[in-house]
Amino acid sequence: MHTSRKALNMIKYLILMLTFMCVYAGMFGLVVILEIILASAAFSMYNRVDSMLTRRMNIVIQQFHNDRFMRASFNHMQTSVRNIRMSCCGIQSYVDWSNFHPDQELPTSCCRRFEEGCMPFERGCHSPMSDFIGSRIHMIATGTTIIIVFQVVCIITAIIMGARLSVYKRRLREAGMSTGTITAPEPILTEKPKY
Repeated sequence: MHTSRKALNMIKYLILMLTFMCVYAGMFGLVVILEIILASAAFSMYNRVDSMLTRRMNIVIQQFHNDRFMRASFNHMQTSVRNIRMSCCGIQSYVDWSNFHPDQELPTSCCRRFEEGCMPFERGCHSPMSDFIGSRIHMIATGTTIIIVFQVVCIITAIIMGARLSVYKRRLREAGMSTGTITAPEPILTEKPKY
């Protein structure tokens, strides 16, 4: 009698563990689906960085002298971004400034030296900024993909553990029905773990 109660409690425990495994796998599955959506959005953004950046830079250069915030941010970009020395001027080159503001001098952030007037940086800011943003988006997308792979392995492990618990529960029930008393069957693992 005592053995059958112990085995019955074990079956209840296995059912509870099986339920937890299913909930765990389901919740993890939802998280993985959301991460796949985010990773795909990041990869698709990676392809649109150039056009978005060109559009925003044109707006900022047009409003450079009218908006203090845009002036400060563009000056900062032309010198450095996140401690990376950009050393750039304009969008494609320093000539962009004369296209938008023909009667204005180049901003001081465009000048590499002031010996005989402003010696502007030759290259524009579009290419280095595009590379900078693109590399960050690529790192985020790659990191998310690695996390997704790890989580899929966790889901598969939970499913395998749930299946083994289900088999163990079935063996317990079958053993109890054939003899009239419920006793614990042989364990599923036959080898001792090596540590």
